[in-house]
Amino acid sequence: RFLALFDIPGVKQYVFGTDPLVEIRGASALLSHLNRTVMKKELQEALVGATVDCVFAGGGAAQFLVVGTNLAALEDACRRVVRALRMETAGEVSPVFGCAAWPDGSDYPSVLDEAYFRLRVRREVPTTPRVLPTAPVMAECQSAAYLPGVAREREPEGEVVLLSDACRRKRQYARHAQHSGVWGRWMEHLARVAGIDLLPVAA
Repeated sequence: RFLALFDIPGVKQYVFGTDPLVEIRGASALLSHLNRTVMKKELQEALVGATVDCVFAGGGAAQFLVVGTNLAALEDACRRVVRALRMETAGEVSPVFGCAAWPDGSDYPSVLDEAYFRLRVRREVPTTPRVLPTAPVMAECQSAAYLPGVAREREPEGEVVLLSDACRRKRQYARHAQHSGVWGRWMEHLARVAGIDLLPVAA
């Protein structure tokens, strides 16, 4: 039996790091999906035969109770979660994790302290700095100038902007989230109250 903790440092910077509302909304919706759904799914797929129960997930943090595996396999599964979240956000988030065994007779607070200590070590020990692959002349993303622009997208007003992969994914997920989940139901409720029809948003 083990306790696995996850945290996403700089989660506010990821969500509010750019100005366009569509990117803030998309980043928030994507982060919620990764936090509440993808983390457990990746753990469960990596730990075949083990039981993975989510204690809580939200705000970039999560805690799981895992039964039926060993520490090495659990840490490998956690690394898989980290890779999945990095890929889904184009490298803009770097989750950290901490795992601790929960032997019979141990209490929850002591196990939690051990897992959190391991998480904190990973978060605070310096790692290799991220280096962006850039050419001598680089077109900047118009939302996040520290990232290279890789894709052009047309704004609702008709203007064409150059976006990084990270910002493009935020906008794509904002469109998806607008018509699904809690956000979509809330928008539909507001539309009914206001007596208007919601127009579909192009993907």
